[in-house]
Amino acid sequence: MNVRKRYNYEFLKELCKEYNITLLRDYSNENLHRDYKIEGNCKTENCNENFEKTLGGLSKKKYFCCKKCTKQIENNNKATNNIQKYGVKSPLQLESVKQKIKEKNLEKLGVEYPQQSKKVREKLETNNLKKYGVKNTTQLECVKQKMKNTNKEKYGHEYATQSQEVRDKTIKTCLEKFGAETNLQLESVKQQIKETNLEKYGHEYATQSQEVRDKTIKTCLEKFGAECSLQSQEVKDKGKQTNLKKYGREYATQSQIVRKKVKKTCLDKYGVDTVSKLETVKQKAKETNLKKYGCEYSLQAQEVKDKGKQTNLKKYGVEYPNQNMEIMEKNSKKSYKLKEYILPSGEIIKIQGYENYALDELFNNSILEEDIITGCKNVPEIWYEDENGKKHRHYVDIFIPSQNKCVEIKSTWTAEKKKDCIFLKQKAGKALGYNYEIWVYNRKGEKVECYK
Repeated sequence: MNVRKRYNYEFLKELCKEYNITLLRDYSNENLHRDYKIEGNCKTENCNENFEKTLGGLSKKKYFCCKKCTKQIENNNKATNNIQKYGVKSPLQLESVKQKIKEKNLEKLGVEYPQQSKKVREKLETNNLKKYGVKNTTQLECVKQKMKNTNKEKYGHEYATQSQEVRDKTIKTCLEKFGAETNLQLESVKQQIKETNLEKYGHEYATQSQEVRDKTIKTCLEKFGAECSLQSQEVKDKGKQTNLKKYGREYATQSQIVRKKVKKTCLDKYGVDTVSKLETVKQKAKETNLKKYGCEYSLQAQEVKDKGKQTNLKKYGVEYPNQNMEIMEKNSKKSYKLKEYILPSGEIIKIQGYENYALDELFNNSILEEDIITGCKNVPEIWYEDENGKKHRHYVDIFIPSQNKCVEIKSTWTAEKKKDCIFLKQKAGKALGYNYEIWVYNRKGEKVECYK
């Protein structure tokens, strides 16, 4: 015969004694019953939360924990029972169940997964717009923040993919399931993506679709005020701050650690320190270029050359970056071995080659420092055409405004090897009305020739 439980204070006291429960208040003078809410400390180790449960619930389930810990216990119990019954933590992992779900979806929606159904997606978007004012709940700031908080709590990062533990687990799962570190390496997945894109956009890759490109530009303009997020100063600054925090550099590729890691990964995976050295990659690049442009290298294609020129004209006002005086000056500082030269005033300037011999000569001939102009940004703009009719910009070494004179300094070796080119530049300078002279020096600093 079953003895009826009496949910009174004595019953609660015995329960607390048996399971070592710490209550938050005194219930000795309360009229307790089965549905009376009892408050106590969560019994889970290292948990500082409290529980609030009915006396009947505590007696039946024996979960003396907060909501979060109770849910964890229930999930663990479910997983244990499922492993005993089915050999997996969740019935949804069973192939038979997966297949049954696919069959039902095909029957009801005409697709294997509900998300593949345009009707379902539109219904979800309509409901979300009605309830939250957005098409997808992940667009809500409160949801984004909640996700970040959860990830911080679980992984120590705002985004799960920032966690090395998650990345390693993802790679492990993909290797076990697909034999590759990411499912995107699978030919079947690549093909499926291409088919989906062809169906949706009429192209194998979404970025080939003008509709997608226009939509991306529209979104970027709305969010960042630029056609591409990387054009936004805010995004650039945020990227720099992240890189400074992580690597101590504004750009990840400036970090020696990152460079070494990239090289090591390439060596481990491919046996070379950069993938561009792989014959398969070289060949694939050539095949792609042949298919797209009709030549092995993209820079051989007139279409690419013209596009490059248009971009440079838009960005720099010239067809080639080095025709822009600021870029040329910056590049020349990096490309050539520069040396310091102290002017009569004490100012130090950077020069190259035999320019010091020419400057010494000018000062010895009483030419004032203020009348000597150097640097790509300061000298006259001179353009010339080579023997193939190609237009180039020429930056003369020294300009003397009072004499309207351009001075180009050459070594005996350069003067001999590049004679034709040197005189084409001189001819172009003279055509603009400048007195143009070429001064040639030997290694001893002696002027051996002066072409006027």
